[in-house]
Amino acid sequence: MAGIGNISGGWWNRPANMPTLQTHLGSKMGPHSHKTQSLGVNGAMRMTMKGAAFERFRMDVSSVNMANANTIRMNGKDPYRRQMVGGKSTKNGPEVTKLIADERPFKAKYEPGNPHADENGNVFYSNANPLEEAIEMVTARSAHQANIQAFKSLEKMFEDALTIGKNG
Repeated sequence: MAGIGNISGGWWNRPANMPTLQTHLGSKMGPHSHKTQSLGVNGAMRMTMKGAAFERFRMDVSSVNMANANTIRMNGKDPYRRQMVGGKSTKNGPEVTKLIADERPFKAKYEPGNPHADENGNVFYSNANPLEEAIEMVTARSAHQANIQAFKSLEKMFEDALTIGKNG
């Protein structure tokens, strides 16, 4: 499908006939303005795939957080600190910009018999919360599936448009 815009002589090569998707991304007037830009089918497909990749990365980070939720402070080293995904919106879709350390305090549990307890009998656990991570994973998975479904719909629409052009 890449390069389909380079095929000459067909109805699809005329900009007025290209299927478009209206978006507010890139508008300097903000998300509620009426100024929009058009994306071709390839641009819309690229945007959905970048969205799916972004959500997949969120799921991966959340699974690492969940796997490390029960780590503790040992030998003077802090337990695992939960990570969050920072991103930005671009004209081609969402983009991961950084991982952000969650600065919430570690969870202290009173366990005076634990060899890793401090002088007050507290053991410090990671600030990652498995329930919170499960919710994060469900929302990221839903957004990932929505992007995949949008891609499939665009692909079908594009294939149907090519079929119409061949039969017309």
